[in-house]
Amino acid sequence: MPTNPDEASYVKESSQFREDLFSSTSSLFKGDDQEYIVIWGNLNFNLDTQKINGLEKKYPFFKERIYRFEKSNEFRMKSIELAEKNILFLMTGQFANHFLDGLSNLEWVNNKIVQKKVHSKSIIIFATIEIIKQNKWSIENLQQKFKYVTQLVDDFDRLFASFDKMIYNRIHRSFAQNSHLDYYFRADIQSILKIFQKPQSHSFKDLKKSPFRSQFNQLCDYVKTQDVQSPLKLYLKNELIEQTIQYLELCFQENGAQNNEIQIVKNFIKLYTKQTPVYKILNFALNTMNPQIYKYLETIFKLLSKCLYQYDDKQTQSKIKLYRGAVVQKYQYYTMYQEYKHNLSKNDPTFITFPQFMSTTTDEDVAKSIINDRQKQVEIETMGRMNLIDEFSLVNKQYLISEEFIKAYKVVIYINAQFDPKNNFRPKSISDISEFSYEKEYLFQPFQTFRIDSMQEDISEGQNLCIYLTYIL
Repeated sequence: MPTNPDEASYVKESSQFREDLFSSTSSLFKGDDQEYIVIWGNLNFNLDTQKINGLEKKYPFFKERIYRFEKSNEFRMKSIELAEKNILFLMTGQFANHFLDGLSNLEWVNNKIVQKKVHSKSIIIFATIEIIKQNKWSIENLQQKFKYVTQLVDDFDRLFASFDKMIYNRIHRSFAQNSHLDYYFRADIQSILKIFQKPQSHSFKDLKKSPFRSQFNQLCDYVKTQDVQSPLKLYLKNELIEQTIQYLELCFQENGAQNNEIQIVKNFIKLYTKQTPVYKILNFALNTMNPQIYKYLETIFKLLSKCLYQYDDKQTQSKIKLYRGAVVQKYQYYTMYQEYKHNLSKNDPTFITFPQFMSTTTDEDVAKSIINDRQKQVEIETMGRMNLIDEFSLVNKQYLISEEFIKAYKVVIYINAQFDPKNNFRPKSISDISEFSYEKEYLFQPFQTFRIDSMQEDISEGQNLCIYLTYIL
């Protein structure tokens, strides 16, 4: 047993953190009241047999937990019967509009969630373009009336993506546990995590041989043909890709890096901090959670992950307070708050994870100033999307040009971080090699896990929201 009080405290807190994390993430598979069930309303399932089979094939653990109803009264009875479960409501557009006892099914479900008579955080509407046009629906105007509508989907692949995002947010794992991949049920999600699982095993010699240009060409073709809806599109222009490739190649050559791994590490981390397309492309790609996009950029992800893992920042402290300024879309923040609030009512912890290389700072003022910069970026990206608007589906068009998108919440994230200084997965101080040393930046590896200690529900105009997190590695 450790004799040092600080070390003993860390061991105790670390043990509790991991125990809570295990309980939170494994509950999805243990059959308790936190597991997801799907209540699916569809006026004619005979027309959607292929979709049902596809859903069950992709998520085999759902097979015994999908309840399908064509009749509104049976749909509502089962919703009340299973009210204590963690329900994911899925409705076709016609079923959502079907009336019984003076209420549409969509209004009935939303009311029950608001009244806390059923436990759910999400209603997904899966509708044809014709139904969407007929009802003049957009995600924005739906959420104004029915705040628990989280997705409006007109394509079956996007329906899968909606499931992915919600399930992913419940079963993330920390790098500290070698067994975390056991909790991922899909092979393609496993492949994402494996990219970042063992960065020390990657070889610079092998990674350098990677055909960057060919990989970017494949990425561009995929994003274009699959209509990937992400700001990533804005940065996949020929001149920006060419710049990115040149920057990557220079990292193996500049400052005597040809035969010096330490210099390669510094070059790549410094490149990441520069005002180049590299930062945007990597993080927007990571945020898609799209396994195919990850596959095309796998070599670059491995490069940066290895460099960050290998970089010696000379830091020896085991505790540090970190800050991050962020701009979060209102519906995303609200969904996260509802999960946190529900878990808090049962004295259960809530964990979140960030898929990107996450920048933080030891200076609260820097974090707050960055918020304004990020707000401008959101507005610029929105303007950029105006040029791409016809390439996006009708479902998202109104949201992309709405004030709701531009006027996102400004959030200051406060992080109490504790870690073993010898663990190379810990956040690294990169101020000494950053282009912006005054930012006092600490950089996290992707997919690190944080516990939400508190977060605000309400906000006054012009003020920042605050989220307090704990990170233990």
